[in-house]
Amino acid sequence: MADQPLLKVMRQLIGIHDSLLQVSVRKSELLKANDMEAINELLKIEQKHVQALEKLERLRQVETKQLAKTLAIEEDAPSVSLLIERLPEEQVKQDLEAEATQLAALILAIKQQEDLNQQLLKQSLQFVQLQMDLVKPTIDSFNYGTQKQAHDPEQKRSVFDSKA
Repeated sequence: MADQPLLKVMRQLIGIHDSLLQVSVRKSELLKANDMEAINELLKIEQKHVQALEKLERLRQVETKQLAKTLAIEEDAPSVSLLIERLPEEQVKQDLEAEATQLAALILAIKQQEDLNQQLLKQSLQFVQLQMDLVKPTIDSFNYGTQKQAHDPEQKRSVFDSKA
């Protein structure tokens, strides 16, 4: 069992996630530099990574079910931690546990990096909106005088006071 197919898939998942983390970090740099063309190219690369991850995840699920069948586990969708508990070989257990831990750490790092990217985008959009608001004239600036003159009841009195 030293040549465990699930272990191979987990290592491939780690490789893709590591590469995706690098793409996410690069995306942060490009967002800060406001290089939209490079960001568009990077998004294409990111999409290819996501497609590869989807394929590897399906393969991981197949391998997990196959290993569960080999270990006589009756669950429909067994978790990797359950498989680790039931594996007979200690070395394979340790390797699989190390890979699962590393994969979880990479996924967390990617999530944190993407949260940062989302905040950068939000701030960028707020800045653009502020710039547009400063450039766009308001309807009040087209009129002469102030609003107070139009709505002040004292201003509407005529010169002739009829009560006198």
